[in-house]
Amino acid sequence: MVLWQIWRFVVPALHAKEKKYAIPFIGSTIGLFVLGGYIAYWTLDKALEFLISWSGSGVGQIFQIEKYISLVGLMVFAFGIGFEFPVLLVFLQIAGVLTPQTLLKGWRFAIMAIFAIAAIITPSGDPISMLALAVPMSIFYLISIVIGLIMQRRKRKQALNATDDDDDDDDHDTAGAAASA
Repeated sequence: MVLWQIWRFVVPALHAKEKKYAIPFIGSTIGLFVLGGYIAYWTLDKALEFLISWSGSGVGQIFQIEKYISLVGLMVFAFGIGFEFPVLLVFLQIAGVLTPQTLLKGWRFAIMAIFAIAAIITPSGDPISMLALAVPMSIFYLISIVIGLIMQRRKRKQALNATDDDDDDDDHDTAGAAASA
């Protein structure tokens, strides 16, 4: 409900071109956060099994509800924010801060950084949770490069079409001036 109110407040200030980008961004942001939360919830069982396996065989497990809720909330938040990564990359490409070529050039470093960050922000410390966050983030990184390349190609085509239209207008103006003289 709060997001709807913010959207209704912001929409009147947006130009048509900005609205064209805003709707996919908002939809993908919400969708990716929910997907991240779902995957976090799915990996929670595995994370708890991993954490319990580290305790001794004679040790009983007593979970405090506050700590359990904190762990669940942290995982959902970490995964949700992690899944927002491609939206940020596409936004930076649209803004002209990054190019797809720059992202493509540094893809190996980016994948290593993604895995390192996933290892740090997954609170359980088990490899399943880390992989559940890092693999989709890596795939989304590559998808954001593809989206950037597609947008770059469209910009080039639009620029070429605009240049061709300008040349056609100049030819018509010259022909009209020569015919009237």
